[in-house]
Amino acid sequence: MENQVHRKDRILLLALALVVAFPFLGSFGLLEPDEGRFAQIGREMAATGDFLVPRLNGIEQFYKPPLVYWISAVGYRVFGVSEWTARLPSALAFAGVIWLTGWMGWRLRGRKVGWMAALILASMVEPYALGRQITLDMSLTFWITAALACLVEVGVGSRRRWAGYLFFVCMGLGFLAKGPMAWVVPLSAALVWGWMAKRKGEKLDLPWGLGIPMTFGVAMSWFVTVCWRYPELWKYFLGYELVERFASTTHGRSKPWWFFLPILLIGTVPWTGFLLGLIRQSLIKIKGKTLSPVLFVIEEGVGGDDDLPAGVPDAAADQAGVGVFCRDVAVEEDGVADRAEGLVLAQDPRLLAEGAVGGEEVRGVERGGSEVVGQGQRLIVHRPTAQGIGISQRRCQHAVAAAGD
Repeated sequence: MENQVHRKDRILLLALALVVAFPFLGSFGLLEPDEGRFAQIGREMAATGDFLVPRLNGIEQFYKPPLVYWISAVGYRVFGVSEWTARLPSALAFAGVIWLTGWMGWRLRGRKVGWMAALILASMVEPYALGRQITLDMSLTFWITAALACLVEVGVGSRRRWAGYLFFVCMGLGFLAKGPMAWVVPLSAALVWGWMAKRKGEKLDLPWGLGIPMTFGVAMSWFVTVCWRYPELWKYFLGYELVERFASTTHGRSKPWWFFLPILLIGTVPWTGFLLGLIRQSLIKIKGKTLSPVLFVIEEGVGGDDDLPAGVPDAAADQAGVGVFCRDVAVEEDGVADRAEGLVLAQDPRLLAEGAVGGEEVRGVERGGSEVVGQGQRLIVHRPTAQGIGISQRRCQHAVAAAGD
């Protein structure tokens, strides 16, 4: 039943993404200069059948990788030449970003947060606008988001080994969409996540040894092939497109540090007013060392009510003999899985230490005091750890022994 409910939500989230991304996609003409240029390159690729060398009016164009051109060319051959087809790669990418954002929120903080994240993203001005223009930005964003989704799957303790390898493949495809910027965000997130996990005696199980060659293999596939045909392109790619783009003003990319602030403020409309509050909360969490890409173990405190995390009702410890405070505990009711933050209590300590709790009375108290787990629900738990009672990673990311008298 749980999987069926999850499948239903995934389908509904996909429907939302498609409804937002595709209507009226071809209702206005191509915008100059970018849309006209990118659309024409894909059209000529479809007409000539040469998927190796992008061309504009018959002249070779090597200043951008070809992944978006490839998708455009396939779209033209399948659906014909039109404004709708020209914008198909960006619309598909935008729908994918909405879906993956919802999925990550769901995976990290529960169903409610996942839906909120997807709806907020789908209603922002800039993502919506970029998702309806044939440029490379939304395709790049999709592959970055896909890599981050794979990182989340690995980081929450999934046993799906393919997620780690797919993380590196997505970075390679992002490079084929718009170059090395596809590596910056995923690698930064992975390195910080891994570093913070290591501080807690844990490990981020990414296959770096095979993954890095996979990224380079995918990313360099087109560059090596086209340079084999045109050896003079090595100097162009490495010098003009890579070094000079980042180390000089040759490409006209030199902007002041505040350049993107107005873009951020306008692009996040209608949610711009929440940015200051978000920044404030982030600073508070950084100061309190509770902001982390991983839901880490709270400082260990075993023995008394004073050791309970702040905000947990004092009466909670009196309701059971043993409990664990969970950052992200998943509960089930009538087959529907959801997540909450609270103190999970059990009348019998052995229920927490020995295995699955099924049909037993397990109670949870949120920070506000409301019950989140009740009679007949299930909480899957297992194995004692150095930090206390270890909760199954598919149910609660990390926990510590925390209760009472």
